[in-house]
Amino acid sequence: MEKNEKDKEYLEIDPIQLLKALWKRLWIILLAMIVCGGSMFWYTKFIVPERFTAKAMLYVNNSSISVGNTSLSISSTEITAAKSLVNTYMIILKSRTVLNEVITQTGVPYSYTDIKGMIDAESVNQTEIFEVRVTCYDPNESEQIANAICRILPEKIEDIMQGSSVRVVDYAVVPSVKSAPNVTNKTALGLVIGFLLSAAAILIFEMMDQYIRSEDYLLQTFSDIPILAIIPDLDEHPSKKKSTYYYSSNRREG
Repeated sequence: MEKNEKDKEYLEIDPIQLLKALWKRLWIILLAMIVCGGSMFWYTKFIVPERFTAKAMLYVNNSSISVGNTSLSISSTEITAAKSLVNTYMIILKSRTVLNEVITQTGVPYSYTDIKGMIDAESVNQTEIFEVRVTCYDPNESEQIANAICRILPEKIEDIMQGSSVRVVDYAVVPSVKSAPNVTNKTALGLVIGFLLSAAAILIFEMMDQYIRSEDYLLQTFSDIPILAIIPDLDEHPSKKKSTYYYSSNRREG
C-alpha cells in the first residue's frame, strides 16, 4: 500500500513546475506566435480575396390593415402577422424565379447557385422590416444585385401572396469598405493558435520527460530516500554536465 501511494505521488502534476517550464521556453512560444500570426496575416492580406456587402431594407406590409382609403388601427396581432411573413418573403427571395430574373436584369456573370450563396436576409430587431445583404467580390455588382432585388421582389410577392406586399425602405449603395476578410481578427486568431500549439507541446514534453536534472527535484520528489552520491558526467561541456545520482535503495536514474 505504501509503495502504491508513493507511485501515485510521483505521477501527480505539479502546476508550478509546468509554469516554470513554460517560462523557461517562453522564446519558443513567442516564436510560434510570430510564425502563426504572421502566416495568418500574410494569407489573409495577400491571398484571400476581398468581399464587399451591399445592404437594402424592405418593409413587410400587410394590406389587410386598411380598406380602400380608410386607415384602420394596427393591432399587435396584425404586427405579429407581418413579422411572420418575413420568413416567407426570404424564401421567395431565394427562389429560382426571382434570382434568375435578377441575373437577367443585371447581366452579372453568375449562375442561380452563385447568386443564392451571395444573398443573406434577416429581420431587423425582430420587426416587420427585413434587411437584404448581397456579398461579392465586386462592390458595384453587389449594389446592382441588391437594388435589382428591391425592384423585382415586391412585384413577385404581390403576384404570389394576395393581401401582402413589400415596400422599399432603403436602396443599396456601392459599399466603400470591404466586409471581409478581417485581417486583424485573423491575425489575432493566428497568434492564439501559435500560443496554444506551442504551450501544449511544451507541457506534453515536460510531463513525459523522465530525466532527473537537479538535486532539488530529487529532494522534493523522494524526500524519504537519502542521496548517497552525485557523480557528474565529465565528458560533457561544463554548462551541460549531466549527473548520475545514487540512492540508498540502489535505484539509479540519470
